[in-house]
Amino acid sequence: MDRNISARDILGLAGSYLWALALILAGSLIGSILVSAIAGALYGLVSGDSMSLMWDALKAGDPTVLGLPAPGAGYRISWASIIYTAGRYLPHLGIWGAFLLYLAVSKTSHPILKVLRPDYGGNTLRGLALGLGLGFALNGICILAAALSESIQLSFIGVNVLGLVLVFACVFIQSSAEEFAIRCYLFERTLRTCGSTTFSIVSSSALFALLHLTNRGASFVSCLNIFLVGAFFCLLVAKLRSPWTAFGCHTAWNFTQAVLFGLPNSGYTSPFALFGLASGTTPQAGFAYDPIFGIEASPLCGIIFAVACLALILYARRRNLEPDNIWTEGALPSVS
Repeated sequence: MDRNISARDILGLAGSYLWALALILAGSLIGSILVSAIAGALYGLVSGDSMSLMWDALKAGDPTVLGLPAPGAGYRISWASIIYTAGRYLPHLGIWGAFLLYLAVSKTSHPILKVLRPDYGGNTLRGLALGLGLGFALNGICILAAALSESIQLSFIGVNVLGLVLVFACVFIQSSAEEFAIRCYLFERTLRTCGSTTFSIVSSSALFALLHLTNRGASFVSCLNIFLVGAFFCLLVAKLRSPWTAFGCHTAWNFTQAVLFGLPNSGYTSPFALFGLASGTTPQAGFAYDPIFGIEASPLCGIIFAVACLALILYARRRNLEPDNIWTEGALPSVS
């Protein structure tokens, strides 16, 4: 800690974490209702079937309601699979709405909105592209290792360019919403209370890991790895002062794993994918892959992100990049 913390500070910080959870839950619920209605109407329009089928499928998380394969049992390049997949990611739009509304009216937390602006730190198209490249590269290394070790065998499923663009946009909304809630709001609120960047990274990343404990196939290894993943995303925000880079990295990681290669992404398998597990093959647990939770539950993932965190810390130290403090007057110059 960088300063003395009072009991009132601790209670206030605990309240911030509980409030963040409340906003996440409320935003997710409202987003799910709205998205299910929109997805149902769109599905009814393109398929001619009852819109209630898509509503029921999304509510139960069961694509078989639409005649699609069960999670992990196959893939479809169809508008039913595209709309269903988009509908699983898009409810996070409600989280965006909940946090934006709260920060707009909150006197104490309103300054957090400045970290989203294009004139803040490394929030540039270059920073966003850097994040996308990092996410694709890190996930690609893990997938390549899983394939070379014969834990998985992949085959080409098919392509629908419009569908890929639509689903990518929805994955971006989902991933950036989580970054906004955890790496922007909670990180900055913790930093304001304790003044310690390290503690802020650790505590917000710990909550990020705990939020994944209810996912299918969650384990101690997956929890530890998700913590390291969260710490890396948080370092992108803290060291590069660029939530946009974290948005891109998180998006590319999820999109690459779930949609480009059809693998479980923290326990969720998309029925719409460019590549997927080859028919007739059985994925094997190994150093680089977990058949249920996905790459995030493999030992290799933890090593990759531990190294990535260390590399980013050393890079920031060499470049003399220091975390910004939005709670003080004046802003540090943008990262060049």
